Amino acid sequence: MLAARTVTPVLTLISALTLIPFAATAGENAWKLASKHCVGAFERLNPVDTSGMTPAEAPAWAAVEEGAETFEVAPEIFLMVKGDIETELASCTVVAQAEGLTDDFLGWAKEAALIDIYGPVEGDDLTHIETIDWREPRMEVKIEEKDGVTWIHTFEVDKEA
Repeated sequence: MLAARTVTPVLTLISALTLIPFAATAGENAWKLASKHCVGAFERLNPVDTSGMTPAEAPAWAAVEEGAETFEVAPEIFLMVKGDIETELASCTVVAQAEGLTDDFLGWAKEAALIDIYGPVEGDDLTHIETIDWREPRMEVKIEEKDGVTWIHTFEVDKEA
């Protein structure tokens, strides 16, 4: 059974986002989409807002997770949602044909770690971070880049804060 969901008011990730400039074009749009629709929604324990988005089949390069609902946001950007945050562990991923986001993500993750709202899941690797003591269930945010494609994953994990 899923533990009770809680959020302790803190300076959250979305507040920290305004501190760091991000890459332009598809990368910038992908980050804005992930920060608003995935990270921001999950930080507040809200479902992902897909209103106005049209479900679409993603191309093979997007590597869609089985069972995820997929939306095309732009020809090179897709949003994938799996699970209902109100009743089960959920995930939200933005995938884009864009490179160069890891450095920007690391800058943001470092700021989030400095104000103790997120920390590395393992060691000092800030490409995969998790909430610290303010949200149950915990949530993780992870960035991956490979062959010109970037995935920004936001997902809940069955760990207590």
